[in-house]
Amino acid sequence: MTAYSTIVRATHVLTNAAWFGGSLAGAVALNPASRKGQDARERAEIADEGWRRWGPVQGAAVGLHLLSGVAIVADNRRRIVGHRPTSAAVVLKTALTVAAVMVSAEAYRSGAELGDALERAETDPAARTRRGRSPGG
Repeated sequence: MTAYSTIVRATHVLTNAAWFGGSLAGAVALNPASRKGQDARERAEIADEGWRRWGPVQGAAVGLHLLSGVAIVADNRRRIVGHRPTSAAVVLKTALTVAAVMVSAEAYRSGAELGDALERAETDPAARTRRGRSPGG
């Protein structure tokens, strides 16, 4: 294995760890820790701030993971074409990666929507009025 191949594979594994590890840390630690806030608004702001800080790092990890995956496929193109089990593994890994990207994109979209709703609530007099009412009233 060449030094290039080793670097590309190491990058692929490390970026996968950052992508998955960051999501897991957020789900297991950040979101539950945000429940320490005084009210629903403060809890949402705490979680939103944490995810906003992590977002660029995770985005870079995902992008570099995809690029390193393409580099691995290019590096192994003869084996992928000539060896049926390898071809099947590449197709499966690609499908799983596409699914993971789609789930991550949806999570990002939902989080951005929540952040936008928080910002609108700051400037919307009707939202402040609704917040002061009791449930159902």
